[in-house]
Amino acid sequence: MVSRAKKTFELYLCEKPSQGRDIAKILGANQRNDGYLQGEKVIVSWCIGHLLEMIPPDEYDPKYKRWSLTDLPILPTDWKMTGKKSTSKQLTVLKKLLKQCHSVVISTDADREGETIAREVLDYFNYKGSTRRLWLSALDTVSVQRALKAIRPSSETESLYHSGLARGRADWLIGMNLTRAFTLLANTVQRVEKSPRSLKSVLAKFEEDLGISVSIDTIKRICKQADLVWKRVRKSLRIKRNQDKFYLATDEIKELIQQHKENELDLCYFDESGFTLEPCVPYAWQQSGETIEIPSSNSKRLNVLGFVNRDCRFDSFVFEGSVNTSVVVACIDEFAKQIKKPTTLIIDNASTHTSNEFNENLERWKEKNLSIYRIPPYSPELNIIEIIWRKIKYEWLPFSAYESYASLQEELFKVLSNIGKNYKVEFA
Repeated sequence: MVSRAKKTFELYLCEKPSQGRDIAKILGANQRNDGYLQGEKVIVSWCIGHLLEMIPPDEYDPKYKRWSLTDLPILPTDWKMTGKKSTSKQLTVLKKLLKQCHSVVISTDADREGETIAREVLDYFNYKGSTRRLWLSALDTVSVQRALKAIRPSSETESLYHSGLARGRADWLIGMNLTRAFTLLANTVQRVEKSPRSLKSVLAKFEEDLGISVSIDTIKRICKQADLVWKRVRKSLRIKRNQDKFYLATDEIKELIQQHKENELDLCYFDESGFTLEPCVPYAWQQSGETIEIPSSNSKRLNVLGFVNRDCRFDSFVFEGSVNTSVVVACIDEFAKQIKKPTTLIIDNASTHTSNEFNENLERWKEKNLSIYRIPPYSPELNIIEIIWRKIKYEWLPFSAYESYASLQEELFKVLSNIGKNYKVEFA
């Protein structure tokens, strides 16, 4: 065993056990011990590759346990290393040997990596004794004997260590910072799209799946950079529609639009919408700390049946009672009276538009140059009159319209009579 009384031996520090055994054989260090081989005045030990690793960001500062873009880049000013758990036993052996040797011969591979593996251990334990360098290009007996006769001053290869440190630190900087940045940027958008209503659930999934803590401000910042905005979700039945029929109708309507532009026909759209004293709540610019309040109450329903063409020429009929097929047919009859050229009327698949009573009038209307085109179910975006209804409810009706039923009637009639004039939509 190693004597603890005096520093009587020289330590040959190799890169791995196999290298250590080859060199020990030439040096006559044949006594086996736990983690090293010992001769009369020489000990050969090894590192098993890198025994040390750079500490993670949160060991520099606990705030880095939570991943945040605002903390990037992380730039340590006092670099620190720690022993790897998998090889901690061998590191302990070297710690003991370095305290008991009078000098060290660095005997790792003759390259930057080998230089770094040995010297980072010497620095970690603050070794202040003398060092030399065994420069080996091969481990056969002749090569080892030749190298032992030409051991160099360690200063000749010290620059390789600094180069290795720089490379390792650069890898750490790029790895730690870019890993955090790309993980946050890539995973955040995917997770928000899966859970768009709650950022807290996104934070929980980061913790559960990746074992990292992320600040909610970071999530919000990434969402904005990815062009995600917080806005009201819209109800939709698109998932129920037949996509093939939808795409076919889209193409057919494009042809009708072209014919309308070339004045071959008049392309119009028909639909019904209801208005009560329960307003659709829009977004609006408001003073900070204040909220615009809109009156709301139960009331009778004003049903509007409207016709609009691609040039925003609008006609409407208003009823207080319920709307059935007879009412729809009567309105289309009135609309047909003003037709001056072939007209195609696009409608949806409401029950009042598909009943036997409605279908009985198709040929009669066709004789009056009016053709009915039904869009596929669950395809409201193909009927541009939907835009008119949204404009009325969210933009054109003033808030005062909801003060009373009489106000609603008055303001609604004002809007309806001025669509295409004061209120106009430029359809693409």
